Amino acid sequence: MDMPSFKLAPLVESDFNSSDFVYTFSAPLAKDAATVWAELNGESPLHWCKAIKKISWTSPEPRGVGSTRTAQLVVPGATLYERFILWEESPERYRNAFTVETTTFPGTKRFGEYYEVVGTATGSLFTWSFFIDPSLGLTQYLRPVIRRGLAGLMTDTQKHFA
Repeated sequence: MDMPSFKLAPLVESDFNSSDFVYTFSAPLAKDAATVWAELNGESPLHWCKAIKKISWTSPEPRGVGSTRTAQLVVPGATLYERFILWEESPERYRNAFTVETTTFPGTKRFGEYYEVVGTATGSLFTWSFFIDPSLGLTQYLRPVIRRGLAGLMTDTQKHFA
């Protein structure tokens, strides 16, 4: 049986800076920036997050703008198809962002994520932003629920890199 497919409108980098639909979390991590970056973009990205079943790269290396991957959530049948729109790596700062092109569930107009990892004297600072534009028209009521759910992903990440 084929899963339904819901096409989302694309995001651009500036969407992560200028929207009421952005949820941003920052946390100091004990691991250095290169280690955190390698795990965020390795063969099993975010495997430590309880809400994520599996993320698989669907495009060949090297990874960068245009790379694609599929994220399966723990909710049965919930899958996101992602395309990277930003990818920058330097010893001082690593960052990337993706837009979700399609999902197997309704309820979202646009969705994407932005990662930034910066080295610090004691490890790194990880900033994780989520852009979620619900199609339900109940944004003001959904914001606290969405924020709580996303905060759990950051908590899982902090524990993993402790």
